Amino acid sequence: MSIDVDVILEDERWSDLMDPKPLVAAIWDRIMIHCSVQTTKEFEASILFCSDERMRELNRTWMKKDSPTNVLSFPSSHNPASSYLGDIAIAFDTIVSEAKAEGKSACDHTAHMVVHGFLHLLGYDHQTDKEAELMEGLETVVLRDLGIDDPWARERGEEN
Repeated sequence: MSIDVDVILEDERWSDLMDPKPLVAAIWDRIMIHCSVQTTKEFEASILFCSDERMRELNRTWMKKDSPTNVLSFPSSHNPASSYLGDIAIAFDTIVSEAKAEGKSACDHTAHMVVHGFLHLLGYDHQTDKEAELMEGLETVVLRDLGIDDPWARERGEEN
């Protein structure tokens, strides 16, 4: 199973930081392995790499929160006949500032947010402790496969 992802670099600072296209493809491949999705279906999605200003607009319009955030996911209708999974938006300024505060690279933090966004498009959530544990576990193994440290180790008081 593969995915055709429309990668939109709305903020040119993303180009200076990284080329997200190979990262997105590698992440999708790992997610499919760890989520044990058994299908030959081809999927589609879009990822908008934007500024905090744009993210604030999206968050205000769709989530009724007047502030930027690191990632937003907009799953499609989950119609089994549809191949379109949905849309993801990732904010440059928030990613860079969070990465700096957490002592990690902005590229690694971006990878985490792409994984997080894809998992939401696939129906995973973190509203309950059980859901969060499952989703965070998947994020950790996918990132580990990509050579990226466990993003949750710090919260658990562990060193990577």
